[in-house]
Amino acid sequence: MKPPIEPVILAPPLSLRAEASVEVNRPVALNGRAVVLAKSPGSFRIEVLGPFGSAMALLVSDGKTIYLLSGGKSKRYSREDPLVPYSFKPEEAVSYLTGNVQEAVECGCEVSKDAYGRASKVVKSEDGSPVLTVTLDDYRAVKGAEVPFDIKIANKKETLRIRYTSVEVNPALEAGYFSTEGLP
Repeated sequence: MKPPIEPVILAPPLSLRAEASVEVNRPVALNGRAVVLAKSPGSFRIEVLGPFGSAMALLVSDGKTIYLLSGGKSKRYSREDPLVPYSFKPEEAVSYLTGNVQEAVECGCEVSKDAYGRASKVVKSEDGSPVLTVTLDDYRAVKGAEVPFDIKIANKKETLRIRYTSVEVNPALEAGYFSTEGLP
C-alpha cells in the first residue's frame, strides 16, 4: 500500500492584479465588473466598473489612508478610523485579497483552515462580538502561488463578494495606483 500523497501548499502572492465580478449587498445593491490590485503590506485598489468602463465605485488605500467613492459620494478615512467600511485595516484587506492571512492572525482574528491548511474563514471580533467575517474559497494555483478566487467580506450591515475571473500574481505595481491624492 502506497502512503498518501501530501498536498503541496503553495505560497500566496505578495501582489496581484485581477479582474473580478463584484457584488455588494446593502440597502442599494451594487454589481459589476472590477479591477483589483493588491500589494503587501497595505496597498490596494478595487475599482468597480459600470457601463462604458466608467467607475461606479472605488476603494483605494496607500496603507495610511482609505478612500471610498460610492453612490456619487466620496470619503477619506485614516487607517485607525473606527468608521472604515468593513472594519479592516489596509494590510488586513490585502491579506484577504491575496489569501495571505498572516496579518489577520497578527490582529488577533480567529482563523479557520481547510483540509489543506489554507485559510477558509477569518472572524474579527470586538468586545467578544464578531464585527467582520471573511470567507476564502475556490483556491487555485496561479504561476507558483495559491490564490482564493472567491472572497466574501461581511459586516453587520453589508456583504462584499469578489470572484476573480483572472489573476496575475506578483506583478510590479507602481505606488501611483494606490495614491489617494487628487481623488475627488
